[in-house]
Amino acid sequence: MESIIKLENVHKSYDKLDVIKGISLDIKKGEIISLVGASGSGKSTLVRCINGIEKIQGGNIYVNNEKVNSHSSVAGKVGMVFQNFNLFPHYTVINNIVNPLDNVRGIKKDKAKKIAKSLLEKVKLGDKANYYPNELSGGQKQRVAIARALSMEPDIILFDEPTSSLDPQLSFEVFKTIKQLVEEGYTMVIVTHEIKMALDISTRVIFLDKGKIYFDGKPDEFYTHESERLKDFLENIII
Repeated sequence: MESIIKLENVHKSYDKLDVIKGISLDIKKGEIISLVGASGSGKSTLVRCINGIEKIQGGNIYVNNEKVNSHSSVAGKVGMVFQNFNLFPHYTVINNIVNPLDNVRGIKKDKAKKIAKSLLEKVKLGDKANYYPNELSGGQKQRVAIARALSMEPDIILFDEPTSSLDPQLSFEVFKTIKQLVEEGYTMVIVTHEIKMALDISTRVIFLDKGKIYFDGKPDEFYTHESERLKDFLENIII
């Protein structure tokens, strides 16, 4: 099967700090990839590079065989869900979805409202359409952000720590929504610290440490892989 995302020897640095150090990666259509590792390992930077938000200093990134050179070059192909939701506080929940449909995809507002309502029902928030973001829980905000990402009909959805600011119950709500998308066949890359939930939904798990990949394999191989870097990481997170 052809790669939907392809990275070739990708390098990313901030001034003199090397964050991504020559990563090559192939992701096939329908795969669910979880990126795990300690803070500062390069996980979030990597997905931001795939989305064109961050400019790389070396190598190449391709999405659907087209080279990524800016955020606009992947617009409509890649949806992004951020850890801090990125909702507009002065818009109602439904208008956080309707306005991008209107402004980005050029869909007239009547049709955009129907699409938005359908997506809110999909993420179990149909009754919150006329609420404002500050009236929602963190988990509900994140599900609105997921609905907004879906409204662009992307080929790929990237999640950057979607549950990092949530308590366990709200994290479960968000992962339940993500699991529903898994069953619908979306290609996803998920940066997460929720190891158990990541292993439950992923087809592949990738462990990064200091900008390099030290494990790339099936979830059932994650705890037994012979990598000292991975063993050290697991010893620090498992009680």
